[in-house]
Amino acid sequence: MARDLILGIEVVTADGTVLHGLRKYLKNNTGIDLKQLFIGSEGILGVITRAALRIFPAPTERQVMLCALHSFAQVSSFLDIARQHLDGELTAFEAMWNDYYRLTVERVNGMIRPLPTHYPFYVLLEASGNDAERIHADLEELLETALGEDMILDATLSTSKASAAAMWRIRDSTLELGRTFPYVSRIGFDVSLPIDRMDEYEKAVGLRIKAIDSRAFAIVFGHAGDGNLHLEVHHEHTPERREEFEKLVYHITGDFGGSISAEHGIGILKRPYLKISRTPDEIDMMRALKRTLDPKNILNPGRIFKL
Repeated sequence: MARDLILGIEVVTADGTVLHGLRKYLKNNTGIDLKQLFIGSEGILGVITRAALRIFPAPTERQVMLCALHSFAQVSSFLDIARQHLDGELTAFEAMWNDYYRLTVERVNGMIRPLPTHYPFYVLLEASGNDAERIHADLEELLETALGEDMILDATLSTSKASAAAMWRIRDSTLELGRTFPYVSRIGFDVSLPIDRMDEYEKAVGLRIKAIDSRAFAIVFGHAGDGNLHLEVHHEHTPERREEFEKLVYHITGDFGGSISAEHGIGILKRPYLKISRTPDEIDMMRALKRTLDPKNILNPGRIFKL
């Protein structure tokens, strides 16, 4: 999370006050962490003018493994053993449901097909560090363990930076895949929820969108390692029912105790659905902070909530 890498910020508030919080150390338990009030607040409380970031040297080696699995329960188990085997080397664990992988390699130009397209689930796993031989050995040991426990059905390891990039391109081609469908009939969602509820959630969305349009379908992928899913609902035959699909997915997300925005904020478009992921008391507290720091409502008015 970006907010976890921010050590300090300088902020200008609505009345022109400059908050000098540009500190460059990690530990600072001196009262309320004011910087966290402004990070992710979408500019409604103040304008961030400078930031001190916690950064790390880029790893010299990145190796990728693409795996096929037969159930989401196995995806979850595979994540557990990947964390055990790789520890700090594990830098990505991306899950792809069949529709996403299959449609991407079939519809996006120039895409390779490292594994067949009939498997139910795919995981793209990345390990990073500075010792190429050790990373490769750790990945091979992980693969051997997973195969021995019948956790994965098929797998391939990158053999070069080019092959690693080609595997990553499958996961990173969400925009290219989206452009192969009519824009007016697809809706993107960015949600988070516990990993042990992801499979049930995907099935609930897939089933209930068909009550609106029997030919509608959902493409699901995401950062399973940190509980974040990206979901696209495609409804080419009922573009006029976009708002109905949107409400449905957000309310299902609420039913599963998830967040309607894992990464991309609320803005104006998601504002009507904020109450799904935040309690009335939480929203009232946000409004109280807004009124205190911006009593004239001049900073990004109307974002996140209305006063």
